[in-house]
Amino acid sequence: MAFFGLGTGGASPFQSQITAIDLSVLRFRPPLDVAQLQNSNRGPAVIPPWQIPQASQTLVSQFNDVRNLRSFIDENAPGVESVGVGPDQRATFVAFDALTKLETLARFAAENSTPASSLSRLDAQFQQNLAEISAYIASAETDKLTLLSGARASSLTSPFEMKSNSESFIGRTIATEGRDQPIPGIVGDEVFTLAITRLGERTDLTIDLAQIDGPITVDSLVSFINEQITSVQGTDQNGDPIFTASGDPAPKFTSRFAVSTDANFDHSLRINTTLFEEVRLIPAVAEPSLFIASNKSALIGDDVVRTGITRFDQSDGTLVQKSTADMAGVDRLATEIASAEDDGATVAASTSSTAVAVDGDGFIYTLGSSTGDFGNQRNLAGAASDVVLTKMDSLGNVVFSRLLGSSTGAEAFSLAIDSQNNVVIAGSTADNIGENAVISGVDSFVTKFSSRGDELFTFQVNSASEDRVQAITIDQDDNIIVSGFSRGALDVNNPSAGGRDAMLLKIDGSSGQRLDATLIGDQNDQQGNAVAIAGDGNILLASNEGGRVILRKVDANDFSSVLFEQDLGAIDRSGEISGLKVSGNDIFLVGSTDNGNFTGTAATVANASSGGREGFVLKLADQGASATADFISFVGTVAFDEINDVALGGSEVFVTGTTRGDLEANGRVGPRDGFVARIDMASGAISEVQQFGEMLTNVDASGIAFVNNGPSVLDRLGLPMGMVDRFVTRTIEDQTTARAGDFFEISINGGRRQRVTLSEGDNLLDLARKINRLSFRDEVQAEGSNNKLLIRATGSNQVDVFAGSAERDLLGKMGIEPQRLLGTTALFNLDDETSADARLGGVFAFNLGGALGLSNKQQAAFTLTRIQESIETAKRAFRSLSPSPLDDLLNRPGGGTVPTRLQNQIGNYSAALQRLQGGGIGGTGFTI
Repeated sequence: MAFFGLGTGGASPFQSQITAIDLSVLRFRPPLDVAQLQNSNRGPAVIPPWQIPQASQTLVSQFNDVRNLRSFIDENAPGVESVGVGPDQRATFVAFDALTKLETLARFAAENSTPASSLSRLDAQFQQNLAEISAYIASAETDKLTLLSGARASSLTSPFEMKSNSESFIGRTIATEGRDQPIPGIVGDEVFTLAITRLGERTDLTIDLAQIDGPITVDSLVSFINEQITSVQGTDQNGDPIFTASGDPAPKFTSRFAVSTDANFDHSLRINTTLFEEVRLIPAVAEPSLFIASNKSALIGDDVVRTGITRFDQSDGTLVQKSTADMAGVDRLATEIASAEDDGATVAASTSSTAVAVDGDGFIYTLGSSTGDFGNQRNLAGAASDVVLTKMDSLGNVVFSRLLGSSTGAEAFSLAIDSQNNVVIAGSTADNIGENAVISGVDSFVTKFSSRGDELFTFQVNSASEDRVQAITIDQDDNIIVSGFSRGALDVNNPSAGGRDAMLLKIDGSSGQRLDATLIGDQNDQQGNAVAIAGDGNILLASNEGGRVILRKVDANDFSSVLFEQDLGAIDRSGEISGLKVSGNDIFLVGSTDNGNFTGTAATVANASSGGREGFVLKLADQGASATADFISFVGTVAFDEINDVALGGSEVFVTGTTRGDLEANGRVGPRDGFVARIDMASGAISEVQQFGEMLTNVDASGIAFVNNGPSVLDRLGLPMGMVDRFVTRTIEDQTTARAGDFFEISINGGRRQRVTLSEGDNLLDLARKINRLSFRDEVQAEGSNNKLLIRATGSNQVDVFAGSAERDLLGKMGIEPQRLLGTTALFNLDDETSADARLGGVFAFNLGGALGLSNKQQAAFTLTRIQESIETAKRAFRSLSPSPLDDLLNRPGGGTVPTRLQNQIGNYSAALQRLQGGGIGGTGFTI
């Protein structure tokens, strides 16, 4: 239809616009009112729950209404009956009502006026109710609706990726100029050994840089090393030399060196190896180094605690701080929130260290605790910390990190390395993680890993009372000696004497079985604070008993036999024993005390006390059946000082700890600094002290390790000491925190739950085969290729994936959330149904997974937004159950006779439109 008008005065030709009209609108009928809808064949009208009148309340009043509710799911809530008797309407109403209560918690937590101290309690209630609501949504009876507590998906893929063996190692940048320019720092007389082991046979090649003609560049160095490698001719199984087709000697080894050039044209050395060859680098000459683990906590800002490894090189008899590498886990939930807020930064998790050690190949191990994830290692302990072991090479590159896999939290205490470079850690947890664990409660554990990071075994003390490992050491047979305490009996042969008893255990280094055990004590408290192997092979045990230092020697073959026991004097109840080391018949006991008169009975005072709390180094001579005091040296200031660990190297004792004073002249940096002191092993004289710290940061040194093979030509070539290969074991157990026996469950189309259990040695392909065997009609399909696990629902099938029990949750340890999968036919309503009833309902996902919680203000704000989105989903689901009145009117057949007057009007309009569109009206100037 068009509207016409003349120009001013009607003199000029009029100009008109024609606007098309859809004549179908003339068939429109007025919307039906509620009464008409109630009388229609669609059933009675329903009132949306969000339109039910509510009394006005403040946020505090709303919070008070829900804070003490034991359950947010209320199927008898006021207004439920108003939505009708259909299961879909009732389910969405109950979900809406529960989510509204959950929103109240989130809104209250996000308020600026809510103190941060309340968030932990609010988060605990939130998580409990969130789990309840998610379970209700997943199991609610419905008809036309499919409700998902998670996301809409037909498949899931594990977020972790199975790591493969790395057959190429790229070193640190050593040349920033041309490849033909001399390598900075290389003199030309340096020597190192390249050891290649092929099929168990090792060949040592001497790389003498003096044999290189001309300048030593990256190209000339690589060429020279490869010449040495290819000069070794291969042999057959009879030992006869092998030749190529052209008659040339065939090289024995396939490993080669190459030059790696990055985008900035900086150059480094690359070592290409194979699965059949191991490559080790060994310097001919090296200087000693110290590696010190410390924990750093900033006084200002929101930075979490992080752990640092500081390297000191002993050059010309002086300690020189060379480098510091900080480490921290990843806060998965906070990182997810940051990503949702367009902040791509990875958020660090609180991470601390308790010990450090160096193996025979020069690799550094740190033991500590973290609330975060480390690659494929998922922390499932919630806000609690799990134990973390990290291996680094001499350049500071992380080789691997391993979490214990506790679901309740764990503490780390001690670390040791055996003669085969296996690493042993000790700590405590409430989880039953050892094969021998059957009693609940907090127990000590000892776990052994291979140098590749494969868990070899875990032993748990498994007593009915509190116990704790304080220290571990390795004997000459690679058995593990454990000291600590227990408040109860270990077994019928080791009853408790009352209070805390000093505990001493021997664990078989191969099998993880207990070989010997004893409890030492009386009605008072005793605990084994430090342990070492004496020069004669027996066990030395130091303990603080009522503020007095007691040193015992225990028969290594019979722990019930105490060879001697000596009272070394009082360090007071607040005093601590932090380390025990042995060199021949010399015993070095370190700790901290407020008693400046402590002498270990009769030791010569090599360095006197300065007053206040100080660290001490006490040297004793092992006489076999007794020990005599030699010297004591106090390390401290008039402020607060502690020694936390000790290492022996050459003819010196190295101690590390924490100070609030100025141990080194003008050396104090932060409120609390770390320090390392070098003490003469013979006289007790303090040769040197180095203090290190950061502004406005507490730095607490926790562990120290000494290595003879420190800085060398390898550093200047950007290469690490030891094995450069990065071989891994490709099993789920070795690349995640999962253990054999962990499981998850799968239900197909609402059927019974079927368990998928991890077996020892399973990889992703094995797990996929187990899933595929659950279905004979391909309702569910799984794949384990491409280093990831994929689970897919097919067709119109529904597959529910459920987590295992808390300690045995394989799903969580693989980084997968429980969820419902719908085949694409069901997910996108592809069934061939076109009736109006078939168009009602649908699939609605509430997205209640991920980083939801109230542990801090940022998370609370993020969670509030997500819960509000879920509430809107409940509304959409509810609305989808009622037909649109417009659809109903437009799609139903018309009825009755069109009045004559309306027929005439339609005819006139149609004729006018035809003339206009066909140019039937005279004149010019039309704009169509």
